Amino acid sequence: MDSRALNTVWWSIRSLSGAPGDCLGELVPQFSEWEAQQGGITADSAPHNTTATSADAAPTTHCSRVGTAVQALCQGPLLAENKREASTDAGLKRGSAALVTKPATAPAVALETEDAEGVGSKASTTLWTQLDAIRQAWRRGDAAELSRISAVDRGLLEQLAWSGVPGAQRALAWKVLLDYCPPQPSRLLRSVSRKRDQYWQAVAELGLVTDPRLGNRLSSEDWARKRQIDLDVPRTAPEFPLFHTGAVQQAMTRILHLWSVRHPAAGYVQGLNDILVPLLYVFYADQAPEFSQLDRTTLPEDAEPLLREVEADTYWCLSTLLEALQDQYVFGQPGIQRRVALLERIMQRIDASLCAHLAKEQVTFMQFAFRWMNCLLVREFPLPITLRLWDAYLSERGTFAAFHVYVCAALLERFSLDLVRLTFPDLVLFLQNLPTRSWTEQDLSTLLSRAYMFKAIFEDARRL
Repeated sequence: MDSRALNTVWWSIRSLSGAPGDCLGELVPQFSEWEAQQGGITADSAPHNTTATSADAAPTTHCSRVGTAVQALCQGPLLAENKREASTDAGLKRGSAALVTKPATAPAVALETEDAEGVGSKASTTLWTQLDAIRQAWRRGDAAELSRISAVDRGLLEQLAWSGVPGAQRALAWKVLLDYCPPQPSRLLRSVSRKRDQYWQAVAELGLVTDPRLGNRLSSEDWARKRQIDLDVPRTAPEFPLFHTGAVQQAMTRILHLWSVRHPAAGYVQGLNDILVPLLYVFYADQAPEFSQLDRTTLPEDAEPLLREVEADTYWCLSTLLEALQDQYVFGQPGIQRRVALLERIMQRIDASLCAHLAKEQVTFMQFAFRWMNCLLVREFPLPITLRLWDAYLSERGTFAAFHVYVCAALLERFSLDLVRLTFPDLVLFLQNLPTRSWTEQDLSTLLSRAYMFKAIFEDARRL
């Protein structure tokens, strides 16, 4: 189990009082009873030590089965690393409701401690410095310098990205995590140049220009897709004038249309335009920081060649991102159906009273969670928080779609006390306009910590 997971789960459990088995029971109502039915731990089968942990022994539990991450935590090295915290924890009252309602967050620099499985602050600094050196050499087109830089440690990048990527390195980090840029800097110029050329060749072949001959190149189905894209793109990110400049909207239109044509089983589905926003903004802000202000209403001619490169990069990264989500965009959108159903089952275990209240008010999960799944919460958070969320998503490689469900569960749990007080019309309005506009990265870190905890508990459950 990597240090990212261990640190996240440690801080989630440490936010609660009591032994790990008791903590899980407090965190998830009815958890112990449910686990008993599954053959897992119960309060009786997981006796705990009520005395302070000795200096030379890590606390253990007699867990027969719990989520993989939690079991590793109970038996793993991280508790030994944090045994210095035991004397402080011993003074906390076990079972305190106050401690359960506001969990501590996985610290933003959790992986920068000297003990976290060898991933110290030196490794973190070295990686970000390496990415910055690659970025600068790439910008200069210096092949000789790139050949002298060592390959990026993909595993280390994933671990560090979980805690957030510095803004200056985010674009390159995302491109590496999305397999657009090779980890070997010596291959970077040739690989990216080839992919950019392929993109623009495909755009030209499809005829995505204002041209009377366009009608001869597009089928009736393609025209229907293009009309829907032409309707949706102007509605994208209405609060940011940058996304309403002509050049940016044309770039978005070409990206979405080419993707829909190359993926006929999925085609274009409303919501893909929202998923495009974080990628396009991060890459454009990196290429043209002086022209990337979100309130900018026009782009100078100097920015157009840079936007051309950004457009190609965004297309390829979007394609990789959507590979894990294609079942959400095929006919009937079965992927969304499954993930919303999973979210409802998880919430039945986490907060049965909230589920009962939603049912009483006749609010179905599909009414609000469809958009959460379809747009990956892009509409629910301010853009800087969305970028931080996507750092964590991309560090999950091909499993971020599953982790996203647990993030949605943590989001519902966060506002549970507000939701149970509302009736139908106010419930719907609240869920469609969550009060997250003033959120900070600390708020998001708390949410991610809870989400990882839920994943640790439920991911390996045989019956949910």
